[in-house]
Amino acid sequence: MLKNIATLFLILSPLFSYADNSVEAASSQALKQLILEQGLPLPGSGLVLKPMNQMPHYETMKDSIERDNASIKKYGYVKIDSPEIQSLLNFTRGNKNFSSKNLTASADTGLYKSIDDIQTAYRYYGIPATAMPKILAVGPAGTFLEGKGWTGAAQVFEKTGLGVCNYSEMNFKLSNGSIMVPLEFVTYAVNGKVTVKNIKGEDTKGFMYTVSWYDDSFYHQLECAQSNFSTETMPDVIKLASLIDTNSH
Repeated sequence: MLKNIATLFLILSPLFSYADNSVEAASSQALKQLILEQGLPLPGSGLVLKPMNQMPHYETMKDSIERDNASIKKYGYVKIDSPEIQSLLNFTRGNKNFSSKNLTASADTGLYKSIDDIQTAYRYYGIPATAMPKILAVGPAGTFLEGKGWTGAAQVFEKTGLGVCNYSEMNFKLSNGSIMVPLEFVTYAVNGKVTVKNIKGEDTKGFMYTVSWYDDSFYHQLECAQSNFSTETMPDVIKLASLIDTNSH
């Protein structure tokens, strides 16, 4: 879900664990070698921290990174008109079509009214009741494990002072996945866990305040969209992220 340069997020299938014959083993080994050659983490590696210049495709991203850094230095955010911001800001407009409760199949990836309407492969805690947000919709995330459920979920909600927000998490341990984060972006703002912060947007178009954080099993992301830029918003988003994290798992 995160689409900025700060994080490369990879969910990879656990095919290496099931190479039971020579053909499968050879195929798995070839794919493993290809992944290593591209500088990507192997499935099941969990959280991997690396310097930016060691990230895959760094050279192709270098100019974009420098432009973003210059924008942050000048404005306090990455100046960009993003459709994601408009989508979240306008989420409450119009009627939403919600899917029926679905606890047995992965076919419907639409919107649901409650987290209880979808099947997750683990206990999903999500937004704590003490945060008192207005939940607008929920949806599945990650991958669907047959007989178990989804490895992640998301909640869209309204929160006074923060605007319209989207909280999502994915259990990359269950999906045998990996995630790679550049060291230069890392803080430990959410309960001492590896955290990446990002603000992007443009005057008259709206702004997105994003906090992503990671532990041994989960990738979490909290995005909040507002019409205007404020230096006071990000600390409040981090505060809510810390509350969500304390409530989880």
